[in-house]
Amino acid sequence: NEVRLKTDQEFQKGFWRDSFKASLDHSKQDGELNSYDYELRNDLDYFWSSHWFWRGEAVFKHDFIEELQDEMRYGSGPGYRFFDDKEGRFELGSLLGRYAYHYRTQPDLEFQILGINWDYRHKFRDSKLEFFTNGDYGYPFFAGVDFALEAEAGLRYSLSESLRLTLSTELDALQGEIDSHNDWRHFLGIGYSWK
Repeated sequence: NEVRLKTDQEFQKGFWRDSFKASLDHSKQDGELNSYDYELRNDLDYFWSSHWFWRGEAVFKHDFIEELQDEMRYGSGPGYRFFDDKEGRFELGSLLGRYAYHYRTQPDLEFQILGINWDYRHKFRDSKLEFFTNGDYGYPFFAGVDFALEAEAGLRYSLSESLRLTLSTELDALQGEIDSHNDWRHFLGIGYSWK
């Protein structure tokens, strides 16, 4: 049994855009609690032209079960919007920030990072189908960690003007000498969209 609640809100007024994402995952396998975690993310963008923007980002994750208890990151940097119209969106950004991993029994891990992020969406012409992918790739200034990656890709199918069916895959990865993990998650769900 698995339950996942997820919201993705975006507000834009003038030169400012605020994006808020939150998710809660809870699953049981053979009557035992298998996963229980949540994530909060806020991106605040200031557009100084029709394409260029500056982003401030903050992310917090908490896991009630796993050894990696808290994952935090924050940073800031420039980005470029190639297009954002009825057929889709494509944006690339860079980020200078800090990552922190807090464990239940192991020593904490904190480091500076240089990252890139992307947001790509494409609605297929004369179709109710949309492909999307977004994520963050970080290159740390720390010898004990090779890279950090959080990425999502999937398809959305519009069932009506407001309802949509989503099939997605997510990867949360950290590679290094001190800690390495590759957490894959696959989802099929129904969402509601309002404008």
